[in-house]
Amino acid sequence: MDQVLARLKRLRKNPYKKLISDRSLFQNIDEDGVSFVKYAPDHNLDEDSWFCIDNFSSRDFFPIELRDKIDTKDYDDLPKDKFADISCLLGLQGENIYFQKVTQSSFIKRKTITFGEVAAIEENPNRIVVKQEPDAVFLRSSNLLIFKDIAAISSIFRGI
Repeated sequence: MDQVLARLKRLRKNPYKKLISDRSLFQNIDEDGVSFVKYAPDHNLDEDSWFCIDNFSSRDFFPIELRDKIDTKDYDDLPKDKFADISCLLGLQGENIYFQKVTQSSFIKRKTITFGEVAAIEENPNRIVVKQEPDAVFLRSSNLLIFKDIAAISSIFRGI
């Protein structure tokens, strides 16, 4: 069952909260359909390639909370008053964990026009823009962290 967790800023104890159940954030990555390149700062990636760091779970920057299989029953729901404190989204999709860094520019806090059955104006919505591709993915079965931009994930994985 796919889940979405949020990591909150400034929380050392229990920084992860449950956000959405039974939904995927990202299209699943087909490990056979992309190429992985060991991370090197001076390497320019091809469009269909990802940098990788092997033995991710044994690295110092691996989040300790992710060591064991995640059971979302162990996480509290994210209260509405904490939405602005989200620093990272985690998409639990199958065995893999998809990460997206959340910055202030990821939030939409303006009046918007939405298109459904009819067009409607929404006043003061609280929304987060979900990117087409995740910033990083932990491929648990192969113990790899894959990513395209080290700057985008440096705040997700402290010390990387």
